[in-house]
Amino acid sequence: MALTFAFIGNRADLGPLIPQAVESSLTVTLNSISSSHDSSDAASTRDDATVSAKSNDQLAWGVGFYQVDEVLLRRRPTESRSPFRLADELRELRCHALLAHVCRTKSGSLRTETTPPLRFGNLLFACQGTSPHLGAIRTSVSDSLPDFLRSHLKGDTFTELAGSIFLAELPRPDLERTSSRSSRPAFGMLEPEAIRAALRRTFERLDRFTEETKLDRLNGGIWVH
Repeated sequence: MALTFAFIGNRADLGPLIPQAVESSLTVTLNSISSSHDSSDAASTRDDATVSAKSNDQLAWGVGFYQVDEVLLRRRPTESRSPFRLADELRELRCHALLAHVCRTKSGSLRTETTPPLRFGNLLFACQGTSPHLGAIRTSVSDSLPDFLRSHLKGDTFTELAGSIFLAELPRPDLERTSSRSSRPAFGMLEPEAIRAALRRTFERLDRFTEETKLDRLNGGIWVH
């Protein structure tokens, strides 16, 4: 189970109104997930399956947002409220861009630094999808990464694995500028075609890793902000 929500705009004062407008779509429980909501100003997606909570299941959530070209994070790997209303956490944020993620996870399986969305410089990542066998490809993914990216891989969540591969597929000069906190937002420096090409190669490599380990293909999507 997961919910991912994002928006981009040019009026930070209007940012808090967007989550309020789609508040019902941003309410999550451990026991069920409703349909997705999409609009021209904001988008959210949910896994389409209805799930049943187990005794050691819990919610985790995080939000990354841009204020005056600075990326800030709020993440909670353990959330006891159910239903959890993501809109309540977003309504006070004055920002021009935001990426939020809520997922169901096992108790103790996430830490603050591994709770999506993840950050690399001024890039934010979240992934919609999961697999019970992700740990089986972690070593292969880690071995394929440059040394300076391998240290960023702290767990084996879909977001970490896919995000690390995506970063490795970016042109190295762009990646080095992106990693600088003093630089302007990454999309101001990365060409759209470079981003699209890196995303395509990321899915191709994920498919190759799962084929090599005789696992089913990973079914999900990558959000880059």
